[in-house]
Amino acid sequence: MEPLRRQSISIIEEVLAGVDPGEADVREQLKWHVANNPGRPEKALLEHLISVGVRQDESA
Repeated sequence: MEPLRRQSISIIEEVLAGVDPGEADVREQLKWHVANNPGRPEKALLEHLISVGVRQDESA
């Protein structure tokens, strides 16, 4: 498995394992990106990070 793919999977698993209720929406959004990019965790993570960044920019 490619190093980037392994890292992406590890990051996704860590985020999804979180239990903080305040981050539930972030986990749901990440699950959506993973479901919409089957077999491509690095793309799912990238799209998730971009969407989170856009939301932060809009609220600034």
